[in-house]
Amino acid sequence: MIALRGARTLADMAAMFDVSIAAVQRYEGGRVPRGEILQRIARKTNKSVEWLLTGREHTAGDRAAEEASLYGDLARPDINTIKELQALLEVADDDIKNHLRQQIRLLWRAVKTPAKRGAGKA
Repeated sequence: MIALRGARTLADMAAMFDVSIAAVQRYEGGRVPRGEILQRIARKTNKSVEWLLTGREHTAGDRAAEEASLYGDLARPDINTIKELQALLEVADDDIKNHLRQQIRLLWRAVKTPAKRGAGKA
């Protein structure tokens, strides 16, 4: 949060995000804002929620590693889980929709090409 402030005052930041000055101070001290406030901050600063939380954006290599770690060991993901994620898309805001769509793509890919267990073992 401090990196976002630049030359802005605490009062400027509070007004920009529609929160109290004390809230901005808590966020700068490491407290994570509630989801709706985090999304508001992301929209107003043109940063992703991921950047706000971690200080970095995903790269293509990160996404491949995430896919492998999350779904690489699944022989066949639960189709009901995928359907539940798709149902959530109908009520989610844009940031959440984008994240859910990515997870659904990863799950469908895992369903279509299940990981080979024990590959390379004798």
